[in-house]
Amino acid sequence: MSCASVISSAGDGARTSSLGAEHPWIAVSLYGYGGVLNDMNRHQEAIATLTRSIEIFDRWDRRDSHEADNARSVLSQAYGAAEQYAAALAVTEQIVNRARSRRGTESVAYERALYSHGFYLRRADRAAEAIPLLRESLSIAQRVEPHDAAAHTTVRLALADALCAKAPNAEGKTLAGLALEVRKVSGVEWQLGIARSVLGYCDPDAGAFAHNENELLQAVAQVGATRGDGSPQTRDVVKRVVRFYEFWKRSASATRWRASLQTRYRIETTAP
Repeated sequence: MSCASVISSAGDGARTSSLGAEHPWIAVSLYGYGGVLNDMNRHQEAIATLTRSIEIFDRWDRRDSHEADNARSVLSQAYGAAEQYAAALAVTEQIVNRARSRRGTESVAYERALYSHGFYLRRADRAAEAIPLLRESLSIAQRVEPHDAAAHTTVRLALADALCAKAPNAEGKTLAGLALEVRKVSGVEWQLGIARSVLGYCDPDAGAFAHNENELLQAVAQVGATRGDGSPQTRDVVKRVVRFYEFWKRSASATRWRASLQTRYRIETTAP
């Protein structure tokens, strides 16, 4: 029996207990089940399960409920993995508003909420809107998490990616370079690959074209080997490859890689 089946069976048993189907503990179980479904690339099932979990949480309106906030975060990730960015942004906007009102603007919760909203704005090709949010997120992170290099790195990469959406530039290259140095220390292969891809795509030096092309292609292989060819992370790297070739007027290569998003690198979905 799969992990998802075990959790689902447990959830079904809980619903028949004296707790009732609307108890917050049922919402917690559904949240856990939805997270597993999303990890298994069963995104639409995850979305339905997490939405139900949030409905129960909201009905009880437990203001101290971290689980409700976490469920919204995973829901936005599930929408993002399915590339339903308008829906993801509707959820991340809720997360921003909840964090502002419940935790304040000088909090880790608010900083990470801004990051998530900016991240999905960038994925939705709304880089101009993403940039100020990501700048604010980085600024807050440096104040409330001054020693958390990993958190700063994540935001720097998202900001660099947004800054370079139209064209490579020096600021994006600098941010990506700083992030890459931290990722080299962490040693997590797919995270290192993402940093390499952002730096290669942000470098405005025409003389470094061959080097950056190699970095991007190696990053596709590096992220794909650990996260899967159809994962959101790998697809993001492939999209950078496309934009890299478009900017440097390599139209045939851009067309070939764009087509691969519908074949080898298509969205990863697992049937129930």
